Amino acid sequence: MVFALIVVCVLGGWALISLLLVARRDTAVEDLVSAHQDDGSSTEQGLIEEIQILRATTRERQTLLGCGAVVTLFVTVIGYFIVHALISLSQL
Repeated sequence: MVFALIVVCVLGGWALISLLLVARRDTAVEDLVSAHQDDGSSTEQGLIEEIQILRATTRERQTLLGCGAVVTLFVTVIGYFIVHALISLSQL
């Protein structure tokens, strides 16, 4: 039961942080667009490049976060089995 709770918490945390990263990226894009509209000296191509950089950065962060979640789950699974093996061996 504890194992399932840990898995759900790790996956839920990963999903929540991913959603927050996407929301942060969207806000940054909106800020860039509004700054571009206010400042006529910026080129559209420059704005598009900045938006692409933001999207790439968000994807990289989500990938790193996903890898962290997988490593956390892996360590949790290994730890869970080690604890149960030690409990079984101590009862012998």
